[in-house]
Amino acid sequence: MEILFEILLMNLDKYDLETIKKDITTCKELVDQGADWDKKNKLKIFEGVYCMLTRDFKKAAELFLSNVATFTCTELMDYNDFIFYTIIMAMVTQDRATLKKKIIDSADVKSVINDIKHAPEFSQSFYHCKYEDFFRSFVNIIDRI
Repeated sequence: MEILFEILLMNLDKYDLETIKKDITTCKELVDQGADWDKKNKLKIFEGVYCMLTRDFKKAAELFLSNVATFTCTELMDYNDFIFYTIIMAMVTQDRATLKKKIIDSADVKSVINDIKHAPEFSQSFYHCKYEDFFRSFVNIIDRI
């Protein structure tokens, strides 16, 4: 599976979506045959990135949110970037209760959100319906994407 993860990284660099989908399917088959939790979690991150690229934001958010506490895929992105993308994906797809529980009140997210420029204002203002502040932070956070 590690070899497939490296191949996935190369295909992500080439933006070869068809091959990425095929490789993720192959990885899922290997996981079904038996894999440790680390490989399962890494696969969720790779699949989440693929979902972002194909604009399946809801699935990407669900995959990312399920791995906030167990993220180990540092060869793809660092933890701060992962939390950044998790926040963005969750903001556009999740209901308020999920945002509160898995973003706003999450100890794992709180531990790094202040290191991500404009992310605290972005998530807090949206959740608390302070839309003027939200759109101001949105303009700033969009520059990061």
